[in-house]
Amino acid sequence: MEDLAFKYPKRILQALLVGAMVVAIGWGVITGNSQNAINLWTKEVTFITQPIFNYFTNRMKRRMERVIEPALEQLEASGNSASQDQ
Repeated sequence: MEDLAFKYPKRILQALLVGAMVVAIGWGVITGNSQNAINLWTKEVTFITQPIFNYFTNRMKRRMERVIEPALEQLEASGNSASQDQ
């Protein structure tokens, strides 16, 4: 894996996720309810990783647009020339 994972240093990302786990476990021990701990951990992980997923999704959309747009234009051009030949 790259040293910079999705514009975030890998160690910082790991520390955030481990910290989220520790906080969630601590919350579960304090409240005595493991379901609350699981819910808290899920929310924390979603909060930490959502920008990464958004970044990756936007990046893939831009790449697909760059690939598909010229192909569509080429198909339209070939379709127009075929209809003009008839």
